[in-house]
Amino acid sequence: MVLVVADGCTLVLGFTTKIQTFVASCDRVFTVIDEPPAIADEPDARSLPVYPRTLAL
Repeated sequence: MVLVVADGCTLVLGFTTKIQTFVASCDRVFTVIDEPPAIADEPDARSLPVYPRTLAL
């Protein structure tokens, strides 16, 4: 009986640890994504021309 309870606790704690690791990883990823770009266009920058994209084999 004690082993069954211990196994259940181990399973729940392992799952909780995985969730906490996932949340911390997501937080780090979104911190990087939310940073402003290091290179920005000048306010009076011209747009590049758009060329049609084709693929010939």
